Amino acid sequence: MSLFIKYNRKYLPDTKINQQKEFTPYILTLNSWRHDSDIESKAEIKKPTIKQVNEKIKSHVLMLMLKVTIYELVIYLFANYPQKIPERPYQIRMIEYFTKGIPIFTAASMFHYTCFFIFIYLFLSLHYDLTVLYSLIALRCMTTSQSSTPEKHILVKSGLLTPIQFSLLKNYFITYTFNTKHCFNNPWISKNPREVWSSRWQTMLAETFRELGYLPLRNLCISLGITSRKFCNAMGVLGAFFISSLLHEYYIIGMFNMITGEHLFFFMSHGLIMIVWELVFTSEREDKMKKPEKEGYDFRKHAAVFLKWLLMLAIYMLILPAFTEPLMRRIDLWIIPSLFTDVGNIYKNLV
Repeated sequence: MSLFIKYNRKYLPDTKINQQKEFTPYILTLNSWRHDSDIESKAEIKKPTIKQVNEKIKSHVLMLMLKVTIYELVIYLFANYPQKIPERPYQIRMIEYFTKGIPIFTAASMFHYTCFFIFIYLFLSLHYDLTVLYSLIALRCMTTSQSSTPEKHILVKSGLLTPIQFSLLKNYFITYTFNTKHCFNNPWISKNPREVWSSRWQTMLAETFRELGYLPLRNLCISLGITSRKFCNAMGVLGAFFISSLLHEYYIIGMFNMITGEHLFFFMSHGLIMIVWELVFTSEREDKMKKPEKEGYDFRKHAAVFLKWLLMLAIYMLILPAFTEPLMRRIDLWIIPSLFTDVGNIYKNLV
């Protein structure tokens, strides 16, 4: 795998596809969601005032309180209304549903899966929010009336930091707290699958999966003489989701010592959904671009966007259990931080 990636990760000289670029070093791709990657320059704040930092801290604390409240609520719901998770992998049960008509989930179990997924999202999001809050507090300590001249700041005068180190550290905190998109950037408002995975969900790893999965497989197709750009890009998408699925399967094996293939099914399904979605709706978008836009509020346009969102939600909900079930079968082994609910003891009787 490593040799394959090393050989195929490079941009290939091709007359039709401009690939003459250099790769960012791998370790730096972990920071690809930084402001220089996907934030427009007009949105940057280079020198926030004390008032701006204070307001940012207040709004962040309020958002943290709201998220913690929802976090505790969903933990209470899925812990106090537990469901027995079937041992058979979800993808096998889907086949049995289409061949034998055996139901794959109930309304109660789907509610259970949804609560658990919200918990996963908030668990990851809160960790990121806390690092931002700590950085804001550090920035507030560095943003004083004398901070415009680093030599006068107490951290420099005490010898803990040099003026250059102080300036670099302060600029880092400004970049991270003011000019960086959230790692989980409101994924529920995404209009299409590509937006979910490229710019709204776990964006810290987006460039990593692109480098390790998308580009190697796409470039392999190009080197084999395949001239269809859509096909090469589609194979690259599947490559990125395959790397992601391997990472998640490894996580399940490490935590629970079992292999079900459900996360492989889940992420590869999302890759196929993205490919099919763009095949279906890309031509429609190109046709709309040819037509002049109507002035004022276009009800049909917004209704179409909402209906597509509902369709995407329905498809995602159908395969959601493939993501949650492997994590929930041995939930008694989890250490789930909660102020009010003892999840482990509740689920011991179900395992």
